[in-house]
Amino acid sequence: MLDSIIISNYRNLKYLEINDLTRVNLIVGQNNIGKTAFLEAMLIYAERGSKDSIHEILVNRGEWTTEPENCSERVYRQIILKNYSGLFINRHLDFSGQNAILIGPKEYLDEQLVITPVKYVEKQVKDENGALYFTREEVSHESHGPFDVDYGLKVSFGTQSIIRPLFTQNNLQVAEPATSYFVGNSLTAELDDLWDNITLTDLENIVIEALQVIDNSIERLTFTGDEKGRKAIVKVRNLPYPVPLRSMGRGINRVLAIILSLVNASDGYLMIDEFEDSLHYSVQESLWQMIFYLAKRFNVQIFATTHSLDSIKSFEAALSCTEEEEAGKLIRLESKNNIITATCYNSENLNQAVTDLLEIR
Repeated sequence: MLDSIIISNYRNLKYLEINDLTRVNLIVGQNNIGKTAFLEAMLIYAERGSKDSIHEILVNRGEWTTEPENCSERVYRQIILKNYSGLFINRHLDFSGQNAILIGPKEYLDEQLVITPVKYVEKQVKDENGALYFTREEVSHESHGPFDVDYGLKVSFGTQSIIRPLFTQNNLQVAEPATSYFVGNSLTAELDDLWDNITLTDLENIVIEALQVIDNSIERLTFTGDEKGRKAIVKVRNLPYPVPLRSMGRGINRVLAIILSLVNASDGYLMIDEFEDSLHYSVQESLWQMIFYLAKRFNVQIFATTHSLDSIKSFEAALSCTEEEEAGKLIRLESKNNIITATCYNSENLNQAVTDLLEIR
């Protein structure tokens, strides 16, 4: 579990430092302050800068442009460079190395992730047995000729680093990723796979209990379908046939996505964007209580965002019921002199923060 975090040069987060993180962290702040960017950075960190996590973030942001058919190599490269520029401060791919993305704990350099745009050349070398293989070597300028130099992202984690080309398919990984899930404001597509992971275990009952926070008539859950797609169906008390869970509203499907992701994220991380999405204020305290309990049971560190004062109040109420000190913390992001800063509220002063009606909208 992370005790602190530094995020540098990611999107609008030029330098953000947060100390004394807890198991459940609720992020608040005005629109466009960087709340979702914070969650994205945490996902990239957990995935150790994987190509898939970066691509998923850019696609979800609408920032990944697919090259047109039969486009020239020059146009293709321009498109890819523009796609990746969305990750960096000022949307600029700086190959000087001055504005690399850094994400990780403040005190432990060997656990920090660094992503740097680089120019590199391919070199052929021999191993100790005389076998030839290719390696990539970072260069500071195009001294090898403009057609020999290529572009990539240097991904470093501690002392390990790789150069991942931008223009070719390459899924090189610098380190083993941590278990992590991201629940956004659209339904998670892989819920059936998450359900399969816990089928016929006691965790099924936990998921049912969570759904009963919304509708206490739900008795059982399963997924049905074929290779083209599966959907959740539930047995509802006093109905002779199962009904699709989607027919019962977005709120209950939102709860399913959160709880299924949480129980599958053992010893890892869960990011929840806009916690209150589709959830009536009256159910949020009970859901927070379940989240606190499950986060401790499965050793999951949670980072969630909200725009809602009701969500903050329900978070504060649920936190006051926990027996564990520092089980949760509210973190407010705000801009000071165009730099995003964080103010933290623990269980002792969170009530005052709620009373003062934090300006989060």
